Amino acid sequence: LKQVMINLIANAIKYNKVAGTVTVSWEKIDDKIKISVKDTGVGLDKSQIDQLFQPFNRIGRQINAEEGTGIGLVVSKRLVELMNGNLGVISAINQGCEFCITLKTTID
Repeated sequence: LKQVMINLIANAIKYNKVAGTVTVSWEKIDDKIKISVKDTGVGLDKSQIDQLFQPFNRIGRQINAEEGTGIGLVVSKRLVELMNGNLGVISAINQGCEFCITLKTTID
């Protein structure tokens, strides 16, 4: 979980706009915990979201000089899934991105 949070927060900072904000929050919903990392960056459209968790596919590399391999989100998603959780994203152009981790708080 620590590695996933490091990756999500680093991405939120890296792909944010100048003077933007990053918000980390959590809430308990029934027997689950939802952790959100939200930024005020340029956001993603539907086609970009559809490609987001593909290995070595760096969305926005054409307009952004940020370096990276394009595997951080893939690894993060897999780590969360290994914890029987889910990693998803909510985004729209000019609305930033919100990555949400949902994990059960109880063990079956």
